[in-house]
Amino acid sequence: MGLSFRGQTSTEYVILLAVVLMVALASTTLLTWNAGLSKDAKIRQSEAYWRSTQPFAIVGASAGSNGTLSLKIQNNAAESLVLKTISLGNASYSLGSIYVSPGGSATVSLSANISSGSGYYEGNVSFTYNSASFSNLVQGGNRNFAVNAPTSITQVCIALGSSGCSVVGDCCTATNVSCSSSKCCIPNRVGGCTAATDCCCYGDICCSCQAGVCEDRCAGP
Repeated sequence: MGLSFRGQTSTEYVILLAVVLMVALASTTLLTWNAGLSKDAKIRQSEAYWRSTQPFAIVGASAGSNGTLSLKIQNNAAESLVLKTISLGNASYSLGSIYVSPGGSATVSLSANISSGSGYYEGNVSFTYNSASFSNLVQGGNRNFAVNAPTSITQVCIALGSSGCSVVGDCCTATNVSCSSSKCCIPNRVGGCTAATDCCCYGDICCSCQAGVCEDRCAGP
């Protein structure tokens, strides 16, 4: 009688343990599936939202393994616009002046260095642009921009004379170089330039390169 009772108890314990393990496995699978669904759902919602925004819409996006973010931007307005800057998260990228006709599009590449351990990036986006009547207009959004992102990136530095830096550490060369207006450049009265594009600009005035030195006749410090 005692042996039968102990055998029954052991059997019940094994069954109960098996049930607990099955429930735990099912819960883990469900949580993993929901996490993936949440990421994919956010990306789908982001794509739908940013394709319909005015005046500029993001109709294509991809992130490379080197951290570069490529955006295809479409003008949904009835007039031509000039795109000046894009802000992504806490970084602002100067684009110069990109003319986009009504219904037209432009593809820009940003050295955003975005990465995520989950292979997913989410952040706010805004545009600064000019119309025929107004300058420095700003378009924001009510929903974050989301895109699949590499889980890790191969760090790419920004060449001298190129835009996209946030700090001087983003520049390939740190000696005699500063990050001014998102551009890796050589300041006024400092040597090391080989072309005028290597020199910093101050407002609308840009230094020129004279005998390897950014000239001291332009505005600036």
